Amino acid sequence: MKKIDFRSPEISLLLAVVFAALVLYFNFARDFYPPSTQKTLGPWPECSWMTGSECAQHIRSLVERDVKILELLVDELNDQSNEVSSFESKRVIVYVDKHGAVVQPPARG
Repeated sequence: MKKIDFRSPEISLLLAVVFAALVLYFNFARDFYPPSTQKTLGPWPECSWMTGSECAQHIRSLVERDVKILELLVDELNDQSNEVSSFESKRVIVYVDKHGAVVQPPARG
């Protein structure tokens, strides 16, 4: 039985093609087979222990590709956040404190 040399150019090319195909499949498969409706529509209470960027990355993995994710800084002195003038269903708002920690569950808006 002949041994396979995994360092050969042919095997490297084959592995690269298989990896690329898997990446493409999983990127497009999430659009056709979305997670449960609650996870895609929000709110996302699991973000309570995350930073704003970690939360945004988590939400990005669950929602449609054209959804904008905004991180808004909460003003601790007045306990008010930046005002959002209108509701947009294709926008998720993540409220963070001055340290970047999520202060309330993100929701669409």
